[in-house]
Amino acid sequence: MLTLASCNTTKKVEKRGGYLLTKNIIRIDNPYLPSDEVEGFIQQKAVKNTLTYFHPGVWIYRHTISGKQSGFKKYLKQAFGTEPVLYDSNLTLRSKGLIRQYVADKGFPNASITSANRYKGSHAQVVYDIKSGSPYEVTSFSTDIQDTAIEDLYNKSASESLIKPGMIFDTYVLDDERDRITSILKNKGYYTFSKTDIRYTADSTLGNHAVSVVLGIDKLRIRNNLASDSVTTIDYPKYYYRNVYIHNNIDALAAEGIVPDTVIVKSSFTPDSTSDSKFFIIESGKTTLRHSTIADAIVIAPGQPFTLDAGNLTYKRLVNMSAIRAATLSYSPVNQEKLKAGEKQLLDCNIRLSHNPAFILNIGTEGTNSGGAFGMGVNTLLMNRNIFKGSEVFRIKLTGAAEVQGNLPEGENTNRFLFFNTYQAGIETGLDIPRLLIPFNLIKSSLNSLSRTSLSGGYNFEKRPDYTRNISTFFLSYQWSRSEKTKLIFTPVEMNYVSIKTDSSFQAYLNSLSDPYFVSQYSDHLLTMIRINITHTNQMLQKQNKLYFLRFTIETAGNMLRLYDNLAGSVKTDNQYFEHLGVRYAQYFRIDADLRHFWEVARKRTIATRLMVGTGVSFGNSDALPFEKGFWLGGANDMRGWKFRSLGPGTYTSPSIRYDRTGDIMMQASIEYRFPIYNFIYGGLFADAGNIWLSNENPDFTGGEFEFGSLFNQLALDTGFGLRFDFSFFIFRLDWGLRTKNPALENQWFSADDFRLRKAVWNFGIGYPF
Repeated sequence: MLTLASCNTTKKVEKRGGYLLTKNIIRIDNPYLPSDEVEGFIQQKAVKNTLTYFHPGVWIYRHTISGKQSGFKKYLKQAFGTEPVLYDSNLTLRSKGLIRQYVADKGFPNASITSANRYKGSHAQVVYDIKSGSPYEVTSFSTDIQDTAIEDLYNKSASESLIKPGMIFDTYVLDDERDRITSILKNKGYYTFSKTDIRYTADSTLGNHAVSVVLGIDKLRIRNNLASDSVTTIDYPKYYYRNVYIHNNIDALAAEGIVPDTVIVKSSFTPDSTSDSKFFIIESGKTTLRHSTIADAIVIAPGQPFTLDAGNLTYKRLVNMSAIRAATLSYSPVNQEKLKAGEKQLLDCNIRLSHNPAFILNIGTEGTNSGGAFGMGVNTLLMNRNIFKGSEVFRIKLTGAAEVQGNLPEGENTNRFLFFNTYQAGIETGLDIPRLLIPFNLIKSSLNSLSRTSLSGGYNFEKRPDYTRNISTFFLSYQWSRSEKTKLIFTPVEMNYVSIKTDSSFQAYLNSLSDPYFVSQYSDHLLTMIRINITHTNQMLQKQNKLYFLRFTIETAGNMLRLYDNLAGSVKTDNQYFEHLGVRYAQYFRIDADLRHFWEVARKRTIATRLMVGTGVSFGNSDALPFEKGFWLGGANDMRGWKFRSLGPGTYTSPSIRYDRTGDIMMQASIEYRFPIYNFIYGGLFADAGNIWLSNENPDFTGGEFEFGSLFNQLALDTGFGLRFDFSFFIFRLDWGLRTKNPALENQWFSADDFRLRKAVWNFGIGYPF
């Protein structure tokens, strides 16, 4: 069918007397000139996401624009159609001119830009060849800043300047330096200063491709009066906030016939009781959001100097509130026509807020993927986004799901519905407060930029062929941002009460084990945890082509209860353990890290890598890490050549993968090359390495202990290929993983027979694995 579509499309192109442009090829002899930026100057884009010979998108587009139009045809054209691009030589000439200008601006004015066409049948490709030649270099750099106050500010940050002798004379870098200086001055009260006020003087007559650069900032030029052309130069004035007007719920203010009220509120940014700093809140009708909540979010204060960062932070804190749908900030200079040297200038700030509806009710279905196990779920969410008029979010969520766990047995007590063999249901209720409720102000307000306090409790029921588990939970956590890149979550209180009832055959298996390690994981227990989670990432930065993500977690449990038992002289049970609420509590220390890097090597082509490590140790009142706190590998998101939780520990081998494998130590690394195939279909070539281990020798899992000297021998390796179907709002994928090194086998490395479909592990995933 694709062949016919391609031939048919080709014939139509030939009838129109043109060539279908299928590819633009860029060749550059200098890595300083990135090909993806050069591609942006090409005026005629090739048929996007085409296959080598077949163009089904073009065929779909041609057939959906002909004949009688319908809604289905319009959908096919928008979702799958590709408009044909006929090669135009004039656009190639124009592209070469734009590329030549770009390369010159990057410091290579003598570059050679040529193009050549390749034809095959009715297809055309254009090859752009760029020979950069020798660059012009900055040999000297100086400044000519006439405003002494601005000169002092610049000199304090001179070490951070992007312009340095020896660099290529790149006008894009010079423009970035303009942005840097403007940002500094905007944060020091210079409201009217603009990047266009910065000029450069470049002398390229020195010879030997040398350039002398002077950065200049003149004084501010103001006209003496409107009727005269005479001007006066003065130092740039600094601006200070005079009044802050908050237009609360502008949708209600827009209603006709309603006279708004003005309320004066104390500025929370200047808590000194002697300060006269106040906000003016303009609103009409009944107040739905407390004035103090709004004031707490605003870091702009009357009497303070204008700073760009304060305005940006105020915006972020306002839109971070669930009760606020949108926020805008605007500034109005006061008496701008009466500028005088040395005088402090004033600004009025206007903040306009629109509100969200308070109540939300969502009922929906979803596909689930618990580590590679396919399932279906339903959830109901009831939410109030402003329950106490302080933008507090109260939520109740009901969930239910059924999954297929492929490594579970078919025992007598296995209950199935259709092909599902695992069921779970739960209820969760929580309250999110958009500020830190911490006594004694333990966290400084300067760090409390985007903060939240969360309280949550819930109950979850899970039915599997091996066991039935009931989990009751409660936690209190604090979340705040130290900077734009770093977020912290501190959970001082988290309690899980876990009740497990095992199937008779599974219990018989547990009783057959000689070591208590595995048995203790499937017993009733109480978890009382303290956890710190730190996330550091630059993924929010749009212009970066090298992104990273780091998550670091430290968790411990049971220590406060153990301290209480020691002080209170609590009595141990017959099994020599302490109990609370009728069950034994767990005591352990756990640490793990997840580091990810993403390199965009070309447009929509990315190399993604991940490294995960973790370890945990039980002590005191525990013989082993609880089941839910152990490490495991295998499934759609890590070791894709192994089924769900079926890898390890170490070199342990067993003909059965009936029961989940868990360990005390985990190491795992992945690399994946992601690339476009056609339209919304992307491909991924991947390789994974890793394993889990036990911290000590265990007779039930021979070879499962960690041995640093034989680490490589204990590592598992796999490779494979996957398809990603990216619909923007929803991504699902299919991964085909093959084991290339299996530490559980005597002959660990793969053979030719392993590369068969029946040996592959297919994983269905929602979203990207990392």
